[in-house]
Amino acid sequence: MNERVVWIFESGMFGDTRAEYDEAVRSLGHTVKEFAPDWWQSGSWPRHDGDAVVFRGSLEDADRVRRELP
Repeated sequence: MNERVVWIFESGMFGDTRAEYDEAVRSLGHTVKEFAPDWWQSGSWPRHDGDAVVFRGSLEDADRVRRELP
């Protein structure tokens, strides 16, 4: 069974290597999304029921994702 994986990247965290991350993730058939800090204020965090989600960004936001989101 192939699990769908959504990678959420926080902009500015990877400098020149970001394009390489995106390309590698997409080459595996996974999805790439850009983290939007306003998701916290608006409560509009995207839902990915049944998908695995990998967050790559600041430690502060990673901790908050772990504590506050399913």
